[in-house]
Amino acid sequence: MTVRDNLQAPHGRPRDDRVQSSTPVILCGVSCRAANPGNRQCRRYPERYFHVVQHAPTALYFGENCISSHKKVIGSFGKRAFIITSKFSGDCRNYALEDIVNVEKELDVEYFIYDEVEENPSVESICRVVKEIREFSPDYIIAIGGGSALDTAKAANVLLKYPEGSDAYKVFYGGKRCPNTCNCGVLPLLGIPTTAGSGSEVMGFAILTRADTNTKLRMNQLSYFDASFLDARYVIESPQWLLDAGAMDALAHGIEGLLNKKCNPAETIWHNYGLTLFASYKDALLSRSLSYEQCADMLLAASVQGMGNMQSGTTIPHGMGYPITHFKNITHGIASVMTIPAFLHVIRNREKVDNIITLCGFKSEKSFDEYIYEVVRRNVSNISVADNEIAAWSKECSELKERTDAHIEPITKEMIEEIYRETFKNILD
Repeated sequence: MTVRDNLQAPHGRPRDDRVQSSTPVILCGVSCRAANPGNRQCRRYPERYFHVVQHAPTALYFGENCISSHKKVIGSFGKRAFIITSKFSGDCRNYALEDIVNVEKELDVEYFIYDEVEENPSVESICRVVKEIREFSPDYIIAIGGGSALDTAKAANVLLKYPEGSDAYKVFYGGKRCPNTCNCGVLPLLGIPTTAGSGSEVMGFAILTRADTNTKLRMNQLSYFDASFLDARYVIESPQWLLDAGAMDALAHGIEGLLNKKCNPAETIWHNYGLTLFASYKDALLSRSLSYEQCADMLLAASVQGMGNMQSGTTIPHGMGYPITHFKNITHGIASVMTIPAFLHVIRNREKVDNIITLCGFKSEKSFDEYIYEVVRRNVSNISVADNEIAAWSKECSELKERTDAHIEPITKEMIEEIYRETFKNILD
């Protein structure tokens, strides 16, 4: 089923929920044999390509004023919209919210605005949002903001499927994870990112903060956006710390993806392209002089890295970054990238590391390290990290088998601890 068919279906939902995609789905090996009536094997491809599934079902609308230019698409989802967004601080305007409200009024759509999104949303916050959604009974949900707002919408859309009063922890973390081709959401979702980094607008999973374990973990289910709208006008006036955090998050997605055992040929294309985009705006980011065109490239980089990340996921640096965010209040993007230089130092496959450094636009690994540490230092201040914290975080990360098993090379608790120590030595000294 194509996206065009999907948008014409009642309330924007597909008539067949098995596979919907705006990009080709690559099936090899067992999947290919199952899909072919003749049950023929894929003889063209080496064994490493078997069991590859490239699934990217979100329709992307990219460019200036893309919301007003595609109002008919938005109008096709129904007459009641529940809008989830974050409160913008200071003098920052939520241009995306203004644009969507103007379109909804023009289309005579009744809407409700929920602006109590938590940064790094907790499971408990999702329960509160779901209560509001049930009371309003919308036809579709719109998420406006950064990764927290978009993840809140996806998680809420999954929880809506279950009876009121269900244990949200059991819903999100009980049982097995769904395969990438599943869409467990109840209502159509529209995503409008106002940051350029998380790639959440093209990914099905949500990362939630668990109060029971004091950590962040992706939910088991997936809820994809039916359509996402990317407009650099929503990004260009962002404060510098937010631009830094977004760019670093997307960069970490690309690097970790390329060093993931599950990285497939299509994902490699996404990540490589995303890193070359980073090379085009990295100097302007550092000098705080991003143009509109460069902000557009940042948005595109975040989305293509998200498409790649959706197929295999992040590995060690993101796992190491979660406790830094949780216990030291460092923004997610900065916490995820700060360990990357030391992480790359322990990679034995230097060809892969050299390729990453070159794609990012650096002449040497040393210049890459200096760049990352400069961006991190201007966003990190007045923190201290004790030896017992490093030991505890290293143990926790080393026990996350999903991450350690996905890494291209064996990695131990001692190696992770050394990465932490090298990182904080370079940032805090």
